[in-house]
Amino acid sequence: MRINDLIKKLQLSAGRIITTLDKKKVDVPFPLLYEKVVSMVYHLKKMNLGTNCKLGIISNNDLKWVIADLACIHCGIKLVPLEPSARLDLFGAENFEIKTILIGDDLSGEIEQLTALGVTCVKLSSLVTDDKRSEGKPPHQYDPGEILSYKCTSGSTGKQKVIGQSVESVESTIKIVQELFRHSNNERVLVFLPLNLLQQRFWIYSAIAFEFTVIVAHRNRVFEFIKTERPTVIMGVPCIYEVIQEGFRSILLTDD
Repeated sequence: MRINDLIKKLQLSAGRIITTLDKKKVDVPFPLLYEKVVSMVYHLKKMNLGTNCKLGIISNNDLKWVIADLACIHCGIKLVPLEPSARLDLFGAENFEIKTILIGDDLSGEIEQLTALGVTCVKLSSLVTDDKRSEGKPPHQYDPGEILSYKCTSGSTGKQKVIGQSVESVESTIKIVQELFRHSNNERVLVFLPLNLLQQRFWIYSAIAFEFTVIVAHRNRVFEFIKTERPTVIMGVPCIYEVIQEGFRSILLTDD
């Protein structure tokens, strides 16, 4: 899969995303998601956010997050996903400046703190519209060594650092994972870890490229989505499987 083909593939892919929009569950085929992405592209360009601009985002897992990510890939904007209450002044990368941050509606409490630091805050909801206008420009074409997105370290060894992830690295990881697992178009992959973790977004890109269903849930609704959406693959950390196992054990003990 090539990142330069991702947006074009989104327009044609037979895959889909199941997630939430304004806390309501939605099931969106990728061609319809494409329309929402190009609509946000129009709004991002109106904000004079161009290629290589660094744009922060603080939001919980939902459709708006996914639209923002793909719109930034379309524009060549370098997305910088942040944790809520991020301390921008602690970033260790020299000359790394974030002037604008997208904020999820349920995290609007972050706005006052960030504005005090001189950052322009924009609510994601203002950019996710049914406006189908776009400038008609083709998606940005990436060089292999170009940064696709940034990720922030935890800062456990000192100052937080911002690390760029190259297009070549992302493409290589997705290729290797697909060769290992060979996900088919019948797959239903559940993602619930925060999308600010770049590796979680790889599953969205894979779903577009290999035309399967990706289910993106907020961590508080993961068991609801497991029950209603019946994923074939759950991407998580060991503790989540331990919780599921204990749940089954408690049911068995109760039945006895």
